[in-house]
Amino acid sequence: MAACPASFKLELVTGGVEAQDPARALDAVRGHGGDSGHARFTIKDVGGACGLPGPVIAQLVPRTWVDGVGWMYTGEQVAEAVRVAANLRLFLAWSKAGVLVRCEICGTEPADTVDAAGWVLRDDAEPQGFCPEHRPQERSSPRC
Repeated sequence: MAACPASFKLELVTGGVEAQDPARALDAVRGHGGDSGHARFTIKDVGGACGLPGPVIAQLVPRTWVDGVGWMYTGEQVAEAVRVAANLRLFLAWSKAGVLVRCEICGTEPADTVDAAGWVLRDDAEPQGFCPEHRPQERSSPRC
């Protein structure tokens, strides 16, 4: 089940060099419209969409450097954050319940929670897991 992206709320940042003021710099970045190829989401936006804390997002989710602004996220990267967050929650819930996660194809197990974030985990009639090498064809997600 895919989540819809969170809505934005820009907060003005006080202080700092005017040329590096994130609120001013983001106006130009966000002005590109709905094209998901442009990095226009902040880590705060990503956290609002997926529910993960910033340090986890910074470690597990791909990001894009935008000159004059810093690290930003594209629409696809936000969607990846939502997928990673769902995997982490599912893996942790299964681990807590004593469910062993193995790849349905090769039988390997995730090394740890971070490794499991890259897997495809499905909570169907019974838990299913697929390592990055044996990912099944992705199901199309519903539109928001």
